[in-house]
Amino acid sequence: MDPPANPVQSLPVASRLPSETIAFAVMVTALVVAPFFTYPLFLMQVMCFALFACAFNLLIGYVGLLSFGHALYFGWASYLAAYSAKAWGLTPELAILTGTATAAVCGFLTGFALGIIEGLTKVFFPEASNTVIFVIMAIVLLVRPAGLFGRHA
Repeated sequence: MDPPANPVQSLPVASRLPSETIAFAVMVTALVVAPFFTYPLFLMQVMCFALFACAFNLLIGYVGLLSFGHALYFGWASYLAAYSAKAWGLTPELAILTGTATAAVCGFLTGFALGIIEGLTKVFFPEASNTVIFVIMAIVLLVRPAGLFGRHA
């Protein structure tokens, strides 16, 4: 009879390939040196898009979902953050907090509306909720209300 296996010893040892270590070192070096050679605001924008891409990689790659909610909340947050910084003269920190609060409120309102729709139909289709969000975005972009996108009445 074999002795019971020790679960700690049976786990494979996580080791990195030399190419992964070299790639990581190159990326860290590039991030440390980049502010001295590129425009810092451009670098911040690249990092924001990289974070957004990581969120999409997690959502689409591991979960297998495509959500228009990301575009809706990211769009509203970035739009209101930029608008509040320019029009209201808020500091960047307060503008980012304004954008974050906008995304939270937008998420609550969308969730509340979709909850009502789900309660009325008693059947929940994720594709239908994404379609509702897409239609709302399309209507706003097609109608272009006065004052939105810099256009005045």
